[in-house]
Amino acid sequence: KQIRQIKKEMRQAEAFDYSGMAPIADSAAGDNGSGGVQSSASGRLMSARQQDAAKKEESIIKRSVLALRLAMSRLDEMIEDANKNNPRGKVELVQFLMDMRRQTHAMIDDSLRYKREHCS
Repeated sequence: KQIRQIKKEMRQAEAFDYSGMAPIADSAAGDNGSGGVQSSASGRLMSARQQDAAKKEESIIKRSVLALRLAMSRLDEMIEDANKNNPRGKVELVQFLMDMRRQTHAMIDDSLRYKREHCS
């Protein structure tokens, strides 16, 4: 159930809204050839491209965080299974899986830090 929710969030993060591009395309199509209007339209087009790139970058970061959370959830399941099967004999296995979980958590923290510094 948790995996379905994460997949749903990933699909929603991939959805893209092209409505912000419409005014720019209309103004560029209505250009009468004067340099000032063309320069203004191309400036707005560049700004729209930068916004588009920023949205895509944020979307990629969101998807990567979701994928890492999914991986951490799977690691939690494996840790529980390792403890159920042989609670005393497989200490090294549990420690190894816990180290992987800590590393995954650190990657999530790094991704969120990157998002905060570069996308906001």
